[in-house]
Amino acid sequence: MTESTPAQLAQFAPKHFDPEAAPAPAHCKDGVVWVSSPALDRLPWLVNGTSTRLGGVSCGHTASMNFCLNEFDTAENVARNRTAFFAAVGIDPESVVDSRQVHKTDIAVVDAAMMAMPPGQRAALNGDIDGLTTNVAGATLACYSADCCIVTVADPANKAAGIVHAGWRGTVGKIAAKLLGVMTERYGTDPGDAVCSIAPSICRDCFEVGPDVVDAAREAFDERACKAIFAAHGNGDGKYQFDLWEANAQVLMDAGVPRESIEKPNLCTCCNPDLFFSHRASHGKRGTIMTFVGVR
Repeated sequence: MTESTPAQLAQFAPKHFDPEAAPAPAHCKDGVVWVSSPALDRLPWLVNGTSTRLGGVSCGHTASMNFCLNEFDTAENVARNRTAFFAAVGIDPESVVDSRQVHKTDIAVVDAAMMAMPPGQRAALNGDIDGLTTNVAGATLACYSADCCIVTVADPANKAAGIVHAGWRGTVGKIAAKLLGVMTERYGTDPGDAVCSIAPSICRDCFEVGPDVVDAAREAFDERACKAIFAAHGNGDGKYQFDLWEANAQVLMDAGVPRESIEKPNLCTCCNPDLFFSHRASHGKRGTIMTFVGVR
């Protein structure tokens, strides 16, 4: 399916690199470029990937593979982008389940009855939802971002998967742990067997936050975890650098996932604004990328 890597993929040499993370494989077909998770790629029953901003039809602030309908793009462009992306990746658009993300921690279970509904009706059911999970063969779950973490959880024993949108609010709300709880209840998932991956998102060096975010983190995490998650600037300006990747790893570990089963990204969206949409880098003038996971 994947064509030879074009010269433009040389840009994937990341400007921010986590030495614990394996390089994300880059793929290209019909000009559409996406990356996948090395850990999830090893599960033959699963499909996964994260789009880049390359290969679409959108222009300006949302150039070019944009999935967000906002003041910078049109419904026609977004529809054409979705068609091109799913065709390149090899996914049936009718199999894709979306949700309207609102920075909360609710999880929707995508079962066979929901998959039997038309896509528009499924989307209406999943309003105000930031997480999805399924064990239905052929179902594809999608989340959207422009710096926020997208965390994917796979359960190899029960062939179930889930995906959550975790900005700082979802992270301190421990949405990834709530996803694991739902998967345990529905499918019998053992967190000790889970394979977890964090998609390209903003790195610690780029994510400067104020005391409101840090205060929320202090309420959510113990002192040991907080030392790993954020650090104050040395100049006393009241700002902090916050590590969303490590924070979500701590959430997953507290839920019972071994650290070695948690894959952090080696690509930062804010460090690489030519490859990914970044809210911070663009000052809010941007589109969104898509991260997806599906049961074959």
